[in-house]
Amino acid sequence: MHTSQHATSGRPAHARLRIAATGFAALCLFCSAHAQTIESANQAEAEPHQSTTKKHIGDTTNSILQAQANGSMAGAHLPILGPTATLSWQRYLESYKHPIPETFTRKLDEIGQR
Repeated sequence: MHTSQHATSGRPAHARLRIAATGFAALCLFCSAHAQTIESANQAEAEPHQSTTKKHIGDTTNSILQAQANGSMAGAHLPILGPTATLSWQRYLESYKHPIPETFTRKLDEIGQR
């Protein structure tokens, strides 16, 4: 039996790849912003008479979140090919054969006693 999912992850390979690519893009953006901050600091030390823009706590995080939200750092769309696409499509169609329950029969307290 061959599937595109890792036994413990529960996510298709393309979803894991997209998550990894997003994380990598965020890391690249963070490193770039950090390098610019260091470069700005070095310039400020070399030229004390010029005014510099101060970086505030959270600026880097905000820029990473903005890049994630607007997709400016997104990678190329990767299609699912061949047998993997067929299996994924069949799982999707099968999901409509079962109604979504309005309530569940077990409570969280019962499940947590394992």
